[in-house]
Amino acid sequence: AVGGGENVNTEALFVPKDSSIKGFEDLEGKKLGILPGIQWRTIATHLLESNGVHAGGVQFVELIPTAQSTALASGRVDALLAIEHMASVIRIKNLGEEVVKNPSKDYIANPFYPAAGIIRKEFVSENPELASKLMAAVQKGVDFIDEHPEKARQYLVGHTALTPDLAAEVSLLDIKMADQFNDEDVKSIQVFWDLFYDYDVVEFPIDSSNVFYKPIT
Repeated sequence: AVGGGENVNTEALFVPKDSSIKGFEDLEGKKLGILPGIQWRTIATHLLESNGVHAGGVQFVELIPTAQSTALASGRVDALLAIEHMASVIRIKNLGEEVVKNPSKDYIANPFYPAAGIIRKEFVSENPELASKLMAAVQKGVDFIDEHPEKARQYLVGHTALTPDLAAEVSLLDIKMADQFNDEDVKSIQVFWDLFYDYDVVEFPIDSSNVFYKPIT
């Protein structure tokens, strides 16, 4: 799982420099930039509804990461829900005003893990030894990032649109393997996944205890 909590930024709400918008509560009738896809549409819907705004009265503008800062600065959107690393780029380049930091932490779950790595159950069942080696390699990478964050940043250059100076400053998210989850992590992940049932994205609730990776011994 990838995300953050009290001391790790995951996303933020930005507005143009001259905007009178101070938070989600001011977005009725406005255009809100979000990442493409049902995940961030659902998250944005919940953040709006939690602040007393009917999401149907807000126009979602789906933007790929590289188009987000331009859309904000040009006024194409009235506000932008930006995830890291784009949130850091907007802060560093002073391209907008940050009005709400880490809203998902306050309105969904804390810690908040909006991303995860996936390995198919069938693959693990059919290739248990290979799956174990694969997960060990991923764990080695996670350990390297945790132990040498500054060295790890160099790999952002070339694999993302970040320049070396930006890569040196952007926020790094927490990465945890399934066997590192504590009770708080499990509860937070379940609360997040419950949103997709609450907003009719999935037909049945997702039980997180049935989908966390467990090696076959």
